[in-house]
Amino acid sequence: MKARQVASGWIGYCLYPMTMSTDHVALFSAQRVRAHTSDEVAALERLQPSRRGFWTDAELLQDSGLKSVAILKKLAGTRWLMPDHGPLPEGGRRRLWVFGEVVRAAVVSEVTSRTSIPLIAVGMILNRAGFTWVNHAIALNSRIEALVAEPVGNKESAPSRLLVLDGQEVWAESAPGRFRLISAKAVLGGQAIRVPPPPRSVEAALERLNDGAVSIHAVNLANLNIPLFGQLREQLSIT
Repeated sequence: MKARQVASGWIGYCLYPMTMSTDHVALFSAQRVRAHTSDEVAALERLQPSRRGFWTDAELLQDSGLKSVAILKKLAGTRWLMPDHGPLPEGGRRRLWVFGEVVRAAVVSEVTSRTSIPLIAVGMILNRAGFTWVNHAIALNSRIEALVAEPVGNKESAPSRLLVLDGQEVWAESAPGRFRLISAKAVLGGQAIRVPPPPRSVEAALERLNDGAVSIHAVNLANLNIPLFGQLREQLSIT
């Protein structure tokens, strides 16, 4: 699995306790998962995912709100989700998911619940918007900080809105009141879902988009309620 990197560091996160006597949490890249032996994996599976640092398919579905392994495979096909693999005690390997992938799965689930856009189309849209943009839009660093302590200072503020114009054009906020085109002639339903890249780089003000569109469907990722973070905070016994 390729770790995804932004200015603030690795975001292929898994949560992992530094010692058995502390609730402090360290963040590691997916390399950590592959370093486990099959016996270690078997022992770690007795712990909660937030303690051991990886999720199985069933655990990811439970914590993200997605409903089936088939959906996971399709989202992996869009490249929005990237599974890792770990050894089985009886031999062979299976899919495992680190923290960043669980977050991305939860974002897809939440956006679909708010917009009724199919999960696969949402995965394609978010992939076009980019991992870095989405992480900043949902204030990922602030949400992670809140797992280990009360956040200090102001919450992250970053462009966080996605617009779908007339069901075909998808725009991601690039600055307050300005948007960049991330897909044109998108098909967001039916059997042939696709979110192709735009033919050229285009930016426009919100007022211009409002004037030129018949319909605008908007979702603000900064306002997403992602239950995963509350579940993790409870698991880690951090109050």
